[in-house]
Amino acid sequence: MPSLRDVKRRIGSIKNTAKVTHALEAVSATKMRRWQERALAARPFAAKALALLAYLKSKSGRHYPTLAVKSPKPDAPPTAFIVISSDKGLCGGYNIKLLTYIEKKLKNENNGVKIIALGRYGKDYLKRRNYDILLEETGFGENITQEKVKEMYGFLEHAFLKGIFSKVFVGYTEFITTLRQEPRVRQLLPIDEVDLAAIVENITPRSGRYSEETRNSKLEIPNLRYIFEPSPEAIIPSLVKELTQVALFHMVLEANASEHSARMIAMKNATDNANDILDALGLQYNKARQGEVTKGVLEVAAGASSSH
Repeated sequence: MPSLRDVKRRIGSIKNTAKVTHALEAVSATKMRRWQERALAARPFAAKALALLAYLKSKSGRHYPTLAVKSPKPDAPPTAFIVISSDKGLCGGYNIKLLTYIEKKLKNENNGVKIIALGRYGKDYLKRRNYDILLEETGFGENITQEKVKEMYGFLEHAFLKGIFSKVFVGYTEFITTLRQEPRVRQLLPIDEVDLAAIVENITPRSGRYSEETRNSKLEIPNLRYIFEPSPEAIIPSLVKELTQVALFHMVLEANASEHSARMIAMKNATDNANDILDALGLQYNKARQGEVTKGVLEVAAGASSSH
């Protein structure tokens, strides 16, 4: 049986650990709410832009190149796969769940894959499995700005239109509720309007503080007559660019909110486990202390009886 000193030392160590995990839980909860708010702020523009794009397409017989879905060919260029993972740990199974899901999708690509790894965990995981890492960046999600997204999209669109990539996918974790996040793979280029609509619709979480704030906004525009200058054909390219950049920006924001939510849950579980261990150690300490007291009393009694 461990001594009283050993038990007391272990209690002190676990108390310190519980303080750290509780602090990380509070920090993650704050960051999760912040990223949710940033994602919600982008929804009104995304919803209206998506509806306007559908309207423009219905009025125009021509389509922007990235709207035309290309049929895959045996000798098609490789697929670009953006993987948005975390740079830091302590978030439970967040990264491994995402990366195993993405790896299954990667195996279905027959023309080769080029990885754009945004996050240290994704880069390390895929590099160990000998995937071709075209570009890697850490801190992209935590320091995300519209300018960084615009730059990234410009690179992807240029490579796609030049035929360097046949398709561009994004693998990220979608924020559903505080307790639930699911890995997703969405097609970014050529633009998949079903995926775009799903991204815009899911900007609002299904439950929680922000679930009803924008849920009622429709992905439709009123049946009105619009006058476009110079023409719908001229407006579609810039609208498509703006909408796709918003979609990419939102996927990064969702990944950030999911990461901090997963970390908050992991740290809460760690704190709860530490408190359970403290309860057990407290009982063990009291029993050991009581045993020491009883032993001392018996020794005193035995010494007193032997002296008579």
